[in-house]
Amino acid sequence: EYIVFRAKEEVTDPDYVYYLVCSSNIREVAIKSMVGSSGRQRVQTDVVQNIEIEMPIFDEQVKIASILKSFDDKITLNNAINKNLAI
Repeated sequence: EYIVFRAKEEVTDPDYVYYLVCSSNIREVAIKSMVGSSGRQRVQTDVVQNIEIEMPIFDEQVKIASILKSFDDKITLNNAINKNLAI
C-alpha cells in the first residue's frame, strides 16, 4: 500500500515534498502509527494527514530542494565513480 504525497502547484515544490516525506519528521510519526500484523503493518493515513508542518514559502522550498538534490546527484556520481574504480 502507498500513501501518495503530491505537491500543489505554486504552493509546494515537488522535490521539497519528496525530501520532506523522507525526513525523520514525517517517517518517525508514520512508523509509530503503524497497525496490523507484523508482516503486514500499515501507516494510519489519518495520522499522517494530521501532521502539522511549518512550510517555508515556495521560493525557499525550491532553493532548499535544489541544494539537497545537488547533494544527492553528487552522491550518485561518486558511487558510480567508485564502482568503476573497483572494477
